[in-house]
Amino acid sequence: MGEVPYYLQAAPWPYPKASISVLEVLSRILRMPLDLRELYEMAEKVDQNIEQVLDALANAEELPDQVRTEMERLKQGRRPDLGPITEGEKHEIMEHIDELFRGETGNGS
Repeated sequence: MGEVPYYLQAAPWPYPKASISVLEVLSRILRMPLDLRELYEMAEKVDQNIEQVLDALANAEELPDQVRTEMERLKQGRRPDLGPITEGEKHEIMEHIDELFRGETGNGS
């Protein structure tokens, strides 16, 4: 499953970067080259559309300060510093990996 940024999850257009990431991994696993040129082209067009929407929002007169601040953060590409993974988080991740390899889904099936 490819990730879609949270601010685009309800957007009315596809997000081909998610598809590209999934297909690149699948291609490596299957050792089967894929021609993803069309998806890369689509991703570029979608990125341009996103930039246009963000610019239009940034220039809107009645935009709440919180939205304007979040948009600036997104445009700069800065991610919050989450710090290192804690021992508890490591333990939880390893439990999930063990469940995955044992075929457990965590829902009793």
